Amino acid sequence: MLNFGDEHLEQLILDGIVEFAGLDKNGEMLYAFSPDLESKAPGIFKIVQETHMQDIYYLWEHGYLAMDATQANPLVTPTAKALMPEEVDKLPDYMQLLLEQIKDAMRIEDE
Repeated sequence: MLNFGDEHLEQLILDGIVEFAGLDKNGEMLYAFSPDLESKAPGIFKIVQETHMQDIYYLWEHGYLAMDATQANPLVTPTAKALMPEEVDKLPDYMQLLLEQIKDAMRIEDE
């Protein structure tokens, strides 16, 4: 997970690299990177991509996602464990949020 100090975060917001994305279930502010992150901040983009893949592998290793890890860009699908609230609650908050985003993306794709 990326952590920025208040001054650094403020500068990223002013530069249009980070945007307010809403509040989590605890009322904490959530931020997202701008869609053009790759062109605005290639170094941060690379870190975000690597971190995201590490998180995906964590969820896969712990049985929340199914995928063929031998593929360069594997198709990721939630497992039955990912649909059990008591199992999802065992994850750190940021992993729960990522898992919910993956499930939401799957729902959108199905529509």
